[in-house]
Amino acid sequence: MVFMQSGKIKIFIELLVFLALTAFFIFIAREKVAAFYYNRGCNYYESGLYREAIGSFNNSLKFYPQSSKTHYSLANAYDFDNQEEKAMEAYKKAIKLDAHFLWAYEALLDIYLRRGNFQQANVLLKEADINLTERQKFKDLDNLNQFKQATYFINKGIEAYLDGNKSEGYKALNTALNLNPDFVLTRYSLGYFYYVDLNYDRAMEMLKKASEIDSEFLFTHKLIANIYFSKKDFDKAIEEYQKALLKDQGDPVILNNLGLSYMHLENYDRAVEYLERTVNLDPHNLNFRYSLASLYRDMGRDEDSLLQYKIILEKKPDFPNVYNDIADIDKLKGRMKEALANYQKEIDVCNQKLLGNPNDLMLLNSLAYAYNGIGQYARAQEIIGQVLAARPQSREAHLTLAAIQKNIGEYQASLASLEKANKLLSQKQPFIQQKIDDLKEELKDFGLGNGKARVFETVYLKNGRKFEGVVVGQTKDRVILEINIGNSRGNIMILNNDIERIAKK
Repeated sequence: MVFMQSGKIKIFIELLVFLALTAFFIFIAREKVAAFYYNRGCNYYESGLYREAIGSFNNSLKFYPQSSKTHYSLANAYDFDNQEEKAMEAYKKAIKLDAHFLWAYEALLDIYLRRGNFQQANVLLKEADINLTERQKFKDLDNLNQFKQATYFINKGIEAYLDGNKSEGYKALNTALNLNPDFVLTRYSLGYFYYVDLNYDRAMEMLKKASEIDSEFLFTHKLIANIYFSKKDFDKAIEEYQKALLKDQGDPVILNNLGLSYMHLENYDRAVEYLERTVNLDPHNLNFRYSLASLYRDMGRDEDSLLQYKIILEKKPDFPNVYNDIADIDKLKGRMKEALANYQKEIDVCNQKLLGNPNDLMLLNSLAYAYNGIGQYARAQEIIGQVLAARPQSREAHLTLAAIQKNIGEYQASLASLEKANKLLSQKQPFIQQKIDDLKEELKDFGLGNGKARVFETVYLKNGRKFEGVVVGQTKDRVILEINIGNSRGNIMILNNDIERIAKK
């Protein structure tokens, strides 16, 4: 009897051991199967096969549902497969299983911020504040939250602004600014909006604060420099461009603008250094090449200038104002036939482009300049009047008007237009001042109250025409002839290059 009880006990113990071993092996097998499906899911995920990855991760969770890592990976696959709702649920399960899972907090926070669910994002952040024991991890998460919320509103603001809804654009950016006043990108973006809207004072306010926050942010220096450049304060523009250049020596835009700033100050040696570097860095940019061509022209390097203009026209035959520039060089060289042909080409180019945009003020200014070049002064005055009506503070338009007025003998009006152009700049331009000084000198030469006898002369032109009258003024490049017009007198200006000879009567 005792023997039988001992046998039963032994069998019972063996059964318990068997069951325990079976459960152990089943448990080990389940973990291995779960790991197998998990690894397969990772391979699918890395290959971009997100649907297959989702299936494998779900199979893994059937064998081991307590794996926060698998829930997190499943959530990532859902997210990349554009199943955000399922992704959020999986991230939440990962956090529930492991309250210290930083990556799951970050990923879930990212979805909330993408969707603009800022209230949910803030609730999640409070949960992370309680559960993340390492304060640096929470601080990083908090910074991420602020950054992404600010970025959301920045992007929203830029989209609205570009769509023409400026008020919504500014509103969104100011919301971003309130979320994080020390985020440089927000202040830079607001500064850029103000810059585009010509509100330079507000732009500078934003950009200077951005520079205080992060003096290494390259784009701030570039935009501050652009503002100074737009205001024609070229010394300050150069200072800021140089700061930007320290951050990026190979930026052709900075080099180009530096060269143009020195060019406006007539520091041609420094200007040519930067503009030649610019073209070498980006030889296909025709705007850069045009800057260099204009510099060569101003330096008197006409052949170098013409070579650059030729390259530009080969690439883009309708590049703005090039034919005007070439015609000016032709005129200086006495090639009047070629000059007239090139002014006419500029007229053709401008008229063709104006069909698509009849209110383009730069095109209209070029057109007026070209009409002045071929002697159609009334048409030139009409067009430049249109430009000045739309933009009374345009320096270029006043310079074009001054050239027209001088050609029709309205010297005092021309002088006034030149002085107006000069006053529009924060610092005087040497080339404009030189034009003013030259015109004042010519006005002295053209004065009649000098007691000299009036001598009648005939001016013979190369085209066969002739004019009779009194030469009342003469400079190195032109003659002013007083002629009788009906019962009154008037003055005409004749370029020396057009004159064959002058004979006394």
